[in-house]
Amino acid sequence: MTSYFLFYFKKAICLIVQLALALSFFYYSSSAAIITFLLITFICLFYYYFYSKNSVIKNFKSHLVQGQDYFMLTHKIIKISKTLDIKPPKIYISDVNFFLLATYSVSKNNTQIFISNKLLNSSTNSLLEAYLLLSLSQIKTKSSHKSSFAYFITSIFLYITSKLDFVFSLIFGIHADLKYIYRSPFSSLMSVILYSFNFLFLTENTIKKSDKMSSINCSSYIIEKALWNLKHYSINTKYPLTLSSSILCVLNPLKKNNWFKYLNYQDKATARILNINGNYPIF
Repeated sequence: MTSYFLFYFKKAICLIVQLALALSFFYYSSSAAIITFLLITFICLFYYYFYSKNSVIKNFKSHLVQGQDYFMLTHKIIKISKTLDIKPPKIYISDVNFFLLATYSVSKNNTQIFISNKLLNSSTNSLLEAYLLLSLSQIKTKSSHKSSFAYFITSIFLYITSKLDFVFSLIFGIHADLKYIYRSPFSSLMSVILYSFNFLFLTENTIKKSDKMSSINCSSYIIEKALWNLKHYSINTKYPLTLSSSILCVLNPLKKNNWFKYLNYQDKATARILNINGNYPIF
């Protein structure tokens, strides 16, 4: 019984390692990840070949099939990840609602946050807001394994939420495009969950930096300069915007009053930051 348990325990470890490497495929699409995956697979098969109580030929054939099953499972995971567009956030500033960006895009100095056109075209504002919140946790934890795993899990929930949002918009006749912020019950719940979830990723170092940011002197001139830079550099995605100290005056979540100073420089169409119920987005 003990040997039987150990056999499947070691088999489970091999599977877990392979799944972990499979997840790394869509995070780091490199030859090193592929070679490592194949090496682990070979080691697992080699182990089964010598230590199983079955005959050599039967053992080889059975574990070769198991190895193929692992490979197919890996292939399915990669295929699903591509379908859901689950990958580390590479967000480019291009045609993005400033308010949504301002809410979540400050974590540390000289950090580049981008929003891809694909994300903008396939997401409602409420979903985009949650996505940005999730990407911020990646920066706070410096893309640690813990954050990457959390990103993978919550991205799946975000995908499901987007589908529920779509159904909600059809039932109640709410036009879900990027010009208006609406919030279905699903998005509201998801935002609250994500905010609580990502709060756990706050490190002491990040909190100290946030405290330092809150003491930045943001004069009207600095804010206007930051807004001009933001508008100017957001046009050309080849030269992404680096968050300088002046721009942090506008993007600082601890200086929420500065967000509304920005609205004074915009026309009424851009200034529609309220949802249909007149409530500010949850953050």
